[in-house]
Amino acid sequence: KDGLRMPLDISIAYRLVADDAPSLYRNLGVNYIAKVIRPASRTAIREAASQFTAQEAYATKRGEVALQTQAGLERRIKAMLSEYEGIKGTGFIIQQVMLRNVSLPNRLRQAIEQKLAAEQEAQQMEFVLAKEKKEAERKAIEAKGIKEFQQIVSEGISDKLLRWKGIEATMEISKSPNAKVVIIGSGKDGLPIILNTDK
Repeated sequence: KDGLRMPLDISIAYRLVADDAPSLYRNLGVNYIAKVIRPASRTAIREAASQFTAQEAYATKRGEVALQTQAGLERRIKAMLSEYEGIKGTGFIIQQVMLRNVSLPNRLRQAIEQKLAAEQEAQQMEFVLAKEKKEAERKAIEAKGIKEFQQIVSEGISDKLLRWKGIEATMEISKSPNAKVVIIGSGKDGLPIILNTDK
């Protein structure tokens, strides 16, 4: 498609249709490969390859090139056999067209490979950026939740509640068998100061 010379190495798996074999041999002889298969395949691959760029044929769309070649080959064989009055059937079944090798000049091949590598890196970077964006959104939602929780909790906490909780804690500590000195009402806001006598 981009006008470059691009040698291709293809293999074609085909077989004769058993019912058509007698008429093929009568009209084409044993040399049917040179008379039909080979010229039809050359035309089909040229037509198919002309629809793709060198990069597509070399790397990204090789399978599509092979499929289009197979479809074109089936059409070409049918058209060539229709020229013979004695051949009424399809003659051949094309089982598979395999694009084994695409030969490109080294500089062009390297350029294509570098371009593909750059495209993959760009896609990876887009994925990383999307992932980081999602993580930032998750952290923002988490931070909002924490903020709302702290607001709810702080609204419910009063000085009286804190003093009451301090008194409850003092009661529990005074019941403990550990040696300590508890000074009631000496701390900030009237809460107790607890001194460990061991230290």
